[in-house]
Amino acid sequence: MTGPAPAPSPVIELGELTLTFDGQPIAHVHADGRTESVSHGGPGDPMIPGPTFHADGTISNPRGEQNLRVAPGGEIHLLSASSDEVVAHVTSDTLTFMSNPSEPIRLDGDVLLLPGGADRNRVVGATTPGLRRTMLVVTAVYYFLGS
Repeated sequence: MTGPAPAPSPVIELGELTLTFDGQPIAHVHADGRTESVSHGGPGDPMIPGPTFHADGTISNPRGEQNLRVAPGGEIHLLSASSDEVVAHVTSDTLTFMSNPSEPIRLDGDVLLLPGGADRNRVVGATTPGLRRTMLVVTAVYYFLGS
């Protein structure tokens, strides 16, 4: 007799993560997958609820127009009622947008490096490769879905 099949590895590792800008929190991911971020005013503004991350790779947008899904291989799909488009690829260190593959976003230690060398963002809590990848997915989510 065989036992139950082992649970699949999560596509998105969930945990407590914070993204800061000049030391001010601008986004949080909670261990249950809920996210929140500052409104478009910037650091110091109140946090508002954002998309919800699920371990299976789905990302639910509270506004519902579009959603994202991360495939096990790192492809990020933008989903709408009529399309499924691969828009980015993520690893534990790099987020590459298909529209501009020559300028990836990188995670170097706790520094989120944006194209052009901007290095004012820091990541708190990304202690595993999976959590590092999750923080880069957060960056893609806010790029494609907004806050």
